Amino acid sequence: MFMKRLIVIAFVLLSSVGSYSQTLVKMENDSTFLTEYRDDDEWALIAKDSLIVGMNCKTVKDNYGIFYQLSFIIQNLTQQSFDFDPSLINVSLLNKRDETEEMRLYTAQGMQKEIANLQMWTGILYGLNAGLAAGQAGYSNSFISGTGGSYYVQTYNAGNAAMANMLATNQMLQLGKQMEEDRKIRDAGYLKKNTIHSGEGISGYMMVKRKKGKEMTVGYQVNGTFFEFKWD
Repeated sequence: MFMKRLIVIAFVLLSSVGSYSQTLVKMENDSTFLTEYRDDDEWALIAKDSLIVGMNCKTVKDNYGIFYQLSFIIQNLTQQSFDFDPSLINVSLLNKRDETEEMRLYTAQGMQKEIANLQMWTGILYGLNAGLAAGQAGYSNSFISGTGGSYYVQTYNAGNAAMANMLATNQMLQLGKQMEEDRKIRDAGYLKKNTIHSGEGISGYMMVKRKKGKEMTVGYQVNGTFFEFKWD
């Protein structure tokens, strides 16, 4: 009952979001392992060596690609403090050829860099299109037909061109603000290096570049104790 109460407290720290959950590979005949459902999502939890570690895995598809979102909770019930470095988490995949390959796990800094790179190219393409549109906005074509023949006449309106340039600039500024806000939202809740004191817990998520395969394994050490979780 005490363990269950602590698990409930730990789950309050983390609200997981995403597309849909992956299928958890359950450990049979392991008294340290149990599963819990939170908001329709299945969480795997392991309690040993005065530590409670939980994980959930979702597939997330957004404008930046398709990822596995790994959500974590770690509760420290020992009598000492320790550091936890999420960059040391290992994620591997058993592919369709029954070969094990490493998967790309993004740290908070790495994910921000990935998003920034994708946003940069989006901004460049948007800027080119906006610039071309603004450049053409000042010109207008008309067709004149008379006794001497028919011909096109192109005129330039400086006022229309200035208005189009102003509109394009405002749109670029708004796009930049939206991208910056998007980076802030994604950084909030991302799992980072922390010192976990006795009786405390941490929670957060990390992104893994999605690959097709048979089984994904996530393994890491918490205060010298190894924890491992598997998903189909």
